[in-house]
Amino acid sequence: VPILNSCALNCSYCSVKAVKGDLLSYPVNDIVKEINCSLDDGCKEIWVTSQDNAAYGMEKKENKLPELLNEIIKIKKDFLVRIGMMNPCNVLLILDELVEIYKDKKIFKFLHIPVQSGNDKILKLMNRKYTVEQFKEIIKKFREAIPDITISTDIICGFPTETEEQFNDSLNLIKEIKPDVLNISRFMAR
Repeated sequence: VPILNSCALNCSYCSVKAVKGDLLSYPVNDIVKEINCSLDDGCKEIWVTSQDNAAYGMEKKENKLPELLNEIIKIKKDFLVRIGMMNPCNVLLILDELVEIYKDKKIFKFLHIPVQSGNDKILKLMNRKYTVEQFKEIIKKFREAIPDITISTDIICGFPTETEEQFNDSLNLIKEIKPDVLNISRFMAR
């Protein structure tokens, strides 16, 4: 079930914002209605999807993701919710609330949070709006609260100007956080 269109970020390597325009979050009632229809049709898993679920409602300064998820888990039916990818800078804004929601029995214990680089200079060139330490803090908070959580992250290799040392920072970060799933992409100019 898609919850928004486009992205709140403007990463230097990504064309989503240029192609899709400004962020547009769908109304809570429409999302809940779609979920109820899917559940009535026999679905047992609901996958909440978008370019960045943590950006939900940011263009309106309301209905942020925790509020939406709380409405979804109130639905009195037997189902599980898998929350799709979320960018770290937007997770930081709702971190404590999000960790609490993830404890709910209806939420899959799966967190997809792309770091993209383990080096702050490269993250800045990517226009990612967070630091490596902030990313590690997110992982730490989720793992402390939910020890069996599955962590998935993404790395972009070969970003323009990335040195071998900066690449090694990414390798060291991966060795440190030990994600369960690692998606590796090679930078390609568009």
